[in-house]
Amino acid sequence: MPNRILKESIRFSETIEELTPEEEVFFYRLLTCCDDYGRFDGRPAIILAACFPLKLRSITEKHIMQWLDKLSTVGLLWIYEVDGKRYLQVTTWDKHQQIRSRKAKYPLPPEDIPCRREHIMPEEKDIEDLLYDVMNSTKRFEEHTLLSVERQVRVGESYLDIVAKTENSETLVFELKRGRLSNKAIDQISKYLTLINGNGILIGCGLSANFDIERCRSNDIAVVIYDDDLNMSIVLGNSAVNSIDLTLNHVKSRYAKLAPNPIQSESESESESESINTCASDDASVCTSDDQKLIEKPRSPFKSLKQQERFDKFWNAYPKQRSKGQAEKTWIKINPDDELLDAMLSSIERWKRSKEWLKDGGQFIPHPSTWLNAKGWEDKLPIARDSPTTEKDYNSGRDALTLIKQMREKEAETWK
Repeated sequence: MPNRILKESIRFSETIEELTPEEEVFFYRLLTCCDDYGRFDGRPAIILAACFPLKLRSITEKHIMQWLDKLSTVGLLWIYEVDGKRYLQVTTWDKHQQIRSRKAKYPLPPEDIPCRREHIMPEEKDIEDLLYDVMNSTKRFEEHTLLSVERQVRVGESYLDIVAKTENSETLVFELKRGRLSNKAIDQISKYLTLINGNGILIGCGLSANFDIERCRSNDIAVVIYDDDLNMSIVLGNSAVNSIDLTLNHVKSRYAKLAPNPIQSESESESESESINTCASDDASVCTSDDQKLIEKPRSPFKSLKQQERFDKFWNAYPKQRSKGQAEKTWIKINPDDELLDAMLSSIERWKRSKEWLKDGGQFIPHPSTWLNAKGWEDKLPIARDSPTTEKDYNSGRDALTLIKQMREKEAETWK
């Protein structure tokens, strides 16, 4: 397996803090066993042999089962079954680890478990074929009418991926990449543009962390990215290309289809959604208003707007709003319906008035994720202690008789 990444922020993780030292060591060793999608065999015997090959005498399958249960409880992994076989999925894997493989080694978890799902994408040459076929068959690229489209054009010692001539005597030079665009790709297309007078267009599946977008702007190079479904969107326009509305759909074999593009930022479509900005760059100045496209989609990590709305109701009602990201992950794992949400909200309102939650300014209120994992809505409120005895009113008949009886009993004790 490839090397795995541990970020320094893990030292301050409240989730990791819930683990014992032994459970934390187990979690780190388990990371090194998982495939590129954060999955591994879920059988304790296999996990034991893989994680502790030199400690088989001191660590048992019982230890593994206990540790797995704890990691699942705090939300670090999910356990699932496929065809009667047990597997595990590490949560938020794609946020912290590099995914190199195009195919997972272990089966996909059920749809209700949020995780990165492998999507078989064509090779770089296939993407080039698809784009060339579209442009050559339609004689169009966005607003441009094309007079000619050529591929693998040799200029000096270099081969340009695609070169297109427009009716306005402009030359469009395309450089395609299967992976994320890097500064090396900028070097490459900049070199080509010194050999041929044209407008450069870089196309890749994303941008590397240090991608120099300002250099592209100064060199008038357009930057286009595509998602897992080969829906293309523009990150930076140039003098020749200011927008793009192109979808290259494929089903294993090579073919292309030009269609209106509802550009999606992820491969999974959602039945319920909200509007978000799909500009690929965090720098708002990179995308103009013409470049920005809206789609309907719930915010990450929720699978639907309904799920998101239910969580927001819970979050707004809960008195201690800490570790929201962990609470969201736990919420997705439980996935409450409206009936369960009502039960949660009713329980929260009762506990808000309890001595336990009111004590010391709410110091003993559990974190939301902890409360959810423990099914806190099922807890019964402790029986309230009797309030201090109120002062007796000896002017009333009942209290006066009680006082007379007590005095007589005391007098009788004195004469004994």
